[in-house]
Amino acid sequence: MEEKLREGVDRLCGWFVGDTAPGRDPGDVLVEPGGDVDPVLAAGLVAPGSWLFAEDTDGGGGSGVPRISVGGGLAHPGDELSVADEVYVQTFDYCSLPYLSIAGPTVVRITGEADHAAFLADADRAAHGGVWAAALGHSSVHLADIGALAAPARRPGTGRLFVTTDGTVRTGIGGSDLARVEDGAEAVAMALAAHGGDPTLDGVLERSVLLAGAASRPWLGRYLRALDVRRRLAGRFGGEPTVSGFGVRLTPGLPTAPVEAVDAPLIAEHDGTCYAVPADGSRLFRLGRDSARLLEVFAVLDEAERAAAEAARLFHVTPSRAAELHADLAARLGGSGPAAREEGAR
Repeated sequence: MEEKLREGVDRLCGWFVGDTAPGRDPGDVLVEPGGDVDPVLAAGLVAPGSWLFAEDTDGGGGSGVPRISVGGGLAHPGDELSVADEVYVQTFDYCSLPYLSIAGPTVVRITGEADHAAFLADADRAAHGGVWAAALGHSSVHLADIGALAAPARRPGTGRLFVTTDGTVRTGIGGSDLARVEDGAEAVAMALAAHGGDPTLDGVLERSVLLAGAASRPWLGRYLRALDVRRRLAGRFGGEPTVSGFGVRLTPGLPTAPVEAVDAPLIAEHDGTCYAVPADGSRLFRLGRDSARLLEVFAVLDEAERAAAEAARLFHVTPSRAAELHADLAARLGGSGPAAREEGAR
């Protein structure tokens, strides 16, 4: 696969996930096959830094935006979206997850209440028992719309847009209608501001159901980050990684459920090697086991004095020294330094 096509497929899968770069507004746009791309360009919905996925594009044009040709269908579970007539991205509903035959890039979407209930049940099993939905650990499987699942009350911005064949603009395939494409980017932004939350799944699921699922699981965003970490590790090394706070801990005596702050670093173990992933998810660091346990203790015991006392007991140092070691490690994970070896960007 040539480099631009590979990058385009990765970017398209990221579009489905909702994995847009912070501050990119406007962002990437997918025009439903059969839709007209010219009004999208005229409306100001894309800008340099965006990518445009649409049927029968010419690969460039005068927009200054990378354009990738897509075809096929998106309306029904099991439909395929072709990319440049070379790669096929399968799309399925979440309830099909246990039965997937994975032959290439595969997107799993929430398409209704049964899908959402199955997603929450899988999340609960991982959080309380460390039992993961097997297919979500496959490097080719991408769970769509994670922002709306984890934080439906958060306004998403226009970092990702979908334009239907009739010219309606949404933030996702299953989202509520925001504006007509000919109304322009400002109308879309105003509609999002008036919405007061993430409308990405409002066309397929009652907002109250989304809000209730997220409110009763404050760790849901952490679970979705953990899924990504497991996919990345399994894709590079194979096997079954474990993630601290999902049925297991490196440090005996800590609660095995995810009680940390959502944005605390994730700690994973794979084949005896420990890794840490900061909140932005952009880097994967390899850690010594003691460093991983130190990070774990301070994340779980979020009262600084209590965490320092426990770390001091574990590592036979004073509480002040334990706090210093943790501060140094946290700073190096967030920046540069030899405390952890960076294993590569996402």
